[in-house]
Amino acid sequence: AKVYIGAGREAGIRAGDLVGAIANEAGLNSSSIGAVEIMDRFSLVEVPEVMAREIIETLSRTRIKGQKVGVRLFLEQPRGGRA
Repeated sequence: AKVYIGAGREAGIRAGDLVGAIANEAGLNSSSIGAVEIMDRFSLVEVPEVMAREIIETLSRTRIKGQKVGVRLFLEQPRGGRA
């Protein structure tokens, strides 16, 4: 599952900040965390599907680099034409 985090490069967020926050706050082994994409204004982190809800709830109560950030499940839009 991908988790959307409402802070990115402009807020000084680095991949290590997100991996550290998830590993420390949600008690997840950092090797279980997948791809981390840092955009200008948001970030996406790949996490195990079964842990996604717990990670989102935990990070919602946590400060990342001193700031509260919005955290939610990232739902990818299907690409291409009609299904």
